[in-house]
Amino acid sequence: MLNSDTWLSHPTWYVIPTASKDGSGAGGGTLQGRPTCKEAAHQTDPPEIQAIRQSRWKDGVLMVMDLSQIELRVAALLSGESFFVDAFLHNQDLHARSAAHIVWSVPEIIRRYPELASYPIDTWKKISPSFDRLERQVGKRINFAHLFRSGADTMQSSVLGDIGETLPLEIFEKIARNRAVDLPTLWSWQESMIHEAKTKGAVTLPFTGQSRSFLGGEKYEVNEIVNFPIQTTAGNTLLRIQHRIHRTNPTPSTIKPFLNVYDALYFDCATPSDADRLSTLLSDAVDHVARNDYWHMLQSRYNREIPLTYSLKRI
Repeated sequence: MLNSDTWLSHPTWYVIPTASKDGSGAGGGTLQGRPTCKEAAHQTDPPEIQAIRQSRWKDGVLMVMDLSQIELRVAALLSGESFFVDAFLHNQDLHARSAAHIVWSVPEIIRRYPELASYPIDTWKKISPSFDRLERQVGKRINFAHLFRSGADTMQSSVLGDIGETLPLEIFEKIARNRAVDLPTLWSWQESMIHEAKTKGAVTLPFTGQSRSFLGGEKYEVNEIVNFPIQTTAGNTLLRIQHRIHRTNPTPSTIKPFLNVYDALYFDCATPSDADRLSTLLSDAVDHVARNDYWHMLQSRYNREIPLTYSLKRI
């Protein structure tokens, strides 16, 4: 039974990619390859709006499926960077390892948190909430910053937003300066993308043929060149999972996907039983994409395996 107190919002979804970047007014879209919407722009709803979302049904349940670290997994798959690949193959804590090996050092962190000395890095998050809140969070931000080749100022500002503290700029200058040494395979792959953009004027993805043009300029939009394959491949992976659910959903009238937020899918389920059914559908969809569909094709092309994992929770 529908909840008469619930009003539905119908945002405008745009064809991707578009010829120009998103602007003001009713026009919209993106040069990247991920779905985007406006009027209302629910992908960027503030927490106050997210908190009042509710099901259209009286007994309904809102669910969100989130692909785990999908952009970092894509970077591992496309580049073969061992720092990323090993973390995903051996279930390592990538963010803790970044904090301990790239941002600071193991001895530095042990001096701050002596209780961590007798534990492996991959357990530090659980042992020390303070390390999890600060150093590991910085490691997380830096891992994603590598995908854009973010500069020192950008990293410092992003970390400030994450932990509420301004760390010395010298830390981030060292990270930017040492990228080619710390992550040599990722750096080499990024250089190949930049070379492709400079020589061909565009970067083209395998299988789908999606491309983005880069017309030149002094900086050559390096951050967007190196991130285009990652963002778009991540978006494609989620879309293939979404497509599989559309094809296999036996009750589309009671399990309705209502929002795609880059690495997450949101669903409105009429009953708790429908939410349980969604869990089965998602397990099948992710497994299908990983073993038989788009992700499997990419793994075969690059001759490496990166597992896909996700979380499903009630909101």
